[in-house]
Amino acid sequence: MGLYDALCKMVEIAIDKGIIYRNPFKNYISSMEEKDRGYLLREEVETLLQYHPKSASVELVQRPICV
Repeated sequence: MGLYDALCKMVEIAIDKGIIYRNPFKNYISSMEEKDRGYLLREEVETLLQYHPKSASVELVQRPICV
């Protein structure tokens, strides 16, 4: 459950209990922007670790990096 989903659930509970009368976030539009990550995802790291080079010289460079 994301933060927005948790917030919506809390607002729903508050309305049901009569604490608030309307959803203050009813007209809210999320403007989440894509951001460039400075790191690799787990899947990307696993793909790199599963790579088997055809050249011996490339393997010599890859070995110290992946250990």
